Amino acid sequence: VSAVLAAAVACQVVMLALLDPIGLLWPFADLGMSVLTKYGLHLPMSRANESEADATGLRICARAGFDPRLAPEFLERMLEAESSTGASGPSWNSTHPATADRAA
Repeated sequence: VSAVLAAAVACQVVMLALLDPIGLLWPFADLGMSVLTKYGLHLPMSRANESEADATGLRICARAGFDPRLAPEFLERMLEAESSTGASGPSWNSTHPATADRAA
C-alpha cells in the first residue's frame, strides 16, 4: 500500500515538473491530483481491503460454529434495509463495496 502511494506522489511530482516548470499552477494541480488519488487509489484499495475483511469475517464465523453460507441472506436483508432508507450511494464513491456486490 505504501509503495503504491509513494509511486502516486512521485508521479504527481514528475507531472508537475514537466507541465508546470515555473510553479504557477501547483495549487490547482495539487487539488486535482488529490481527487485523482482519492478516486483512483484510496477508495479502490479501501474497497479491496473491506472485501478481504468480509472473507476473514466469514472464516471467523465458521470457526465459531456459524454457517457462513447464510451470509448472503443477511446481506440481502441489509440491502433491503438500505433500499428502504435510501442509505446506499454509488459504489465508486464509497470506502466499502456495494452491498449488492457483497451479497453476490
